[in-house]
Amino acid sequence: SLTDALTEHAGEEIEIRYLRDGRERSATTTVDVVEQDGVISGRLNVSITRAYGDMVYNRRFDALPALSEATRQTWDTMAFTVNMLGRMITGDVSLRNISGPISIAQYAGESASLGYDRFLRFLALISISLGIINLFPIPMLDGGQIVYQTAEAIKGSPLSDRTQLLGQQVGILALLLLMSFAFYNDFARLFG
Repeated sequence: SLTDALTEHAGEEIEIRYLRDGRERSATTTVDVVEQDGVISGRLNVSITRAYGDMVYNRRFDALPALSEATRQTWDTMAFTVNMLGRMITGDVSLRNISGPISIAQYAGESASLGYDRFLRFLALISISLGIINLFPIPMLDGGQIVYQTAEAIKGSPLSDRTQLLGQQVGILALLLLMSFAFYNDFARLFG
């Protein structure tokens, strides 16, 4: 709503009313006109003037609440990862977001330069993402083994060697395609 209102008044002087310390105040400003990809919009150009370090806060938990918070954050990260993978499959999110080892190494270096907390969070994100990918129903991965075991339980006997070999070949092809795509994205980011 705010973006629409600002775009409606792009280039105009407007009055803004706001609450601070329980009192209503007002200010007059001109809405900046911003053109991006042929689309004109209005912006206030409001920003925080304090240093980033002034806004960092630490939350400390006792053992049990820490375990609960860690579980919640892990679950949220898993849900986010699955959601993004689903959106990539449906085309809502670009496949260019798939990163390979080069991009992961770059992000690891950047996160490490921001401190151990950021680096550990990055490692957790990578571990969770790899864990979810490992559950894909590709025969070379654990998810594929789960599919094999389920099929054998339903059938009541082991799958034939031919079926397992075919599944492994399809799995190797799928992993090679995924790795090739990830490397392509890495090189495209690096050189493009």
